[in-house]
Amino acid sequence: MDDARQERWGTFNLGWSVRNETRHIMNQTREELLHRRDELLTRLEAIRSDLGKGLDADSKEQAIQLENIDVLREIARIAEEEIAIINRQLTKSGHTD
Repeated sequence: MDDARQERWGTFNLGWSVRNETRHIMNQTREELLHRRDELLTRLEAIRSDLGKGLDADSKEQAIQLENIDVLREIARIAEEEIAIINRQLTKSGHTD
């Protein structure tokens, strides 16, 4: 994955457990949760935009794109999980926006 794409999509530690993330989220303030959710939504939008563009005409570029599709889908899945956890925490604490 090239640097521009990595910067655009953000970096995720794919080994990070949901349990640890949930514990971390529960200790964050409302503002921190809203900021993190906005970051994740921006990343998801960028990933979905790139996935929706289709494949490049160049076969070498296509090979790279095909290798990245599964990675992008996993990054998107993890971001969606984290957004759901954040939304549950905001609802639980009575802070929905």
